[in-house]
Amino acid sequence: MSSSPPIDLDKSETLFASYGPLPKLYDESFGSDRQMRAHWRLFGRTLEKLGAEEISLRWDYARRIIREHGTTYNIYSDPQGMDRPWELDIIPLLIS
Repeated sequence: MSSSPPIDLDKSETLFASYGPLPKLYDESFGSDRQMRAHWRLFGRTLEKLGAEEISLRWDYARRIIREHGTTYNIYSDPQGMDRPWELDIIPLLIS
């Protein structure tokens, strides 16, 4: 795995400083010791280097491209209509 040092939520003054895993639930990114899991470290450090403002700008750009390109999905039995903008998560789920 990555040799990146762990991110400790209790000592973090970065992007993850306000993040807190929910008690008694498994968190894919942080362990019960509030340390970032090994398979998340490289990605977590990359996000930290980008910073919240740059991530927000990239997220806005991605949503704008989806809208401008007309990327949609259909739920045939949904009364709200068939064409909805494709929805993405800003942070992907990383699985070890």
